[in-house]
Amino acid sequence: MLAVVRSPDDLEAREYAYEALGASVFGQSGSWYLLAVGRDSARVLGWISARHTGAFHSLEELLRNGLAYLTADWDERLYTTPGGPPIAHRPAGSGNRDINVTQTHMSGGILWLEVELLTPGRCSSRTEPGVTARGWTPAHSPTGQPNAWFHSRGC
Repeated sequence: MLAVVRSPDDLEAREYAYEALGASVFGQSGSWYLLAVGRDSARVLGWISARHTGAFHSLEELLRNGLAYLTADWDERLYTTPGGPPIAHRPAGSGNRDINVTQTHMSGGILWLEVELLTPGRCSSRTEPGVTARGWTPAHSPTGQPNAWFHSRGC
């Protein structure tokens, strides 16, 4: 045993629906989930059986069904294919980070997202956003943080 979870506050969590927190899952193996327990230097990763958890919501599901955007961890690069060469130019409208996630793909153990960058942003204008660029990006940054997330409370 690596750690004891005494309360939901012991787990690293994110809001996945309006005022609903769920434990962040950093890996999955069969019916086991890799969770973070504790904070900062006391933070450890450990496995828990799915039979001791609630419903699982994959990142793909959350991003496709939510108001997705690219986070500050995104390096502003889009790729022509998952794991392929980067698109030569910086995407137009990359300052605005609202996106549609159109596909997902696993390549070399890395989850990739096919995204459409939207301008103007969904929540910043009364006009319908248009697609300014398309391409692929890894779902996670080199530090393991999500490159994309979604507005769980809407605009």
